[in-house]
Amino acid sequence: METDRWQALLKALPFSLLALVIIGIALLQPNNDLTRFFLPAGRLLLDGESPYGLSRPGDAQPFIYTPYGLWLFMLLAAVPAPIAYLGMLALNAGLLVVVIRRLALSRWWCLYPPGLFVALAGQLDVLVFWLGLEAYQRRHRSLSCLLICLGLAIKPQIALFWLLPWFYSLSNQRQRIRYAAMCLAVFALPMLLWFLADASRVWQLWGDWGSVLGAGTGAYVGDSPSLWSIGLIPAALLALLLWLVFGRDHQLSRPLLALGLPALRYYSGYVLVGAAPLWGLALAYGVAGLSLAFAQPLFWIEPFVIAAYRLRELLLARTLARQGEVYEQGNS
Repeated sequence: METDRWQALLKALPFSLLALVIIGIALLQPNNDLTRFFLPAGRLLLDGESPYGLSRPGDAQPFIYTPYGLWLFMLLAAVPAPIAYLGMLALNAGLLVVVIRRLALSRWWCLYPPGLFVALAGQLDVLVFWLGLEAYQRRHRSLSCLLICLGLAIKPQIALFWLLPWFYSLSNQRQRIRYAAMCLAVFALPMLLWFLADASRVWQLWGDWGSVLGAGTGAYVGDSPSLWSIGLIPAALLALLLWLVFGRDHQLSRPLLALGLPALRYYSGYVLVGAAPLWGLALAYGVAGLSLAFAQPLFWIEPFVIAAYRLRELLLARTLARQGEVYEQGNS
């Protein structure tokens, strides 16, 4: 009986610790991306102005969200700021739990450091990751097209981590063509209607977005888990090539894309949740501690170790399969 009680307490411990972190963030109410960018951007849009004026030369965090995703910021700005803040925090906390259950992971993964940082920063990475995950797990339903397109509209660099696994796992070439056409329609029709309603505004928003994009992507390299953060551009490009080759396997393709994609922040490393066994959680805390201790961009170590582990597992599985075939041929 006593053992059962301790087991129950141990099972509840990860979620209890997560709740304490979320309560602490709610009490602190830090000035994060929600209050600095998302709500002001939504208010500017509601007032008929461009949100890309929030970006200034030399700004460490320029506003580079695409015009496709601006509707979300208008929705956030339409409610009182305290409600928007607590609502985003609750959404992130809930999705941290939902994602680990959808991936059938240990409860301890709800304490994955980038995920906690997403909640602290008021960011959208967990939301977009969940949309991509749902699209992947519902890939044989037309609804998956809408889910993956929503993710691409809000934050494309995060939705990319599920795009290839989702696309490659479709039943056949005909279904892939049909779903690609549906995704094109999902993106084209709303923008066409918006353009017909207010062409000058649409042109202005896309032009303003293009003007800040170049400077914005460079600002996100410093604390990135990508190899771009340490200047290994050829290795990063090789990782992108391997991502295309192994795109079907999300446990391998996710760390490969994290190594090759430059426009990520530290909290975007949430895309690696569950890509490794439970030791990956200890690895994440260790890498974060080293990066803080030495003030160096060491976040690339985590996706590099995970990718190496998954490649080794893949090669080992293929070697064993070939050995099995040789053994069966020898006995036939």
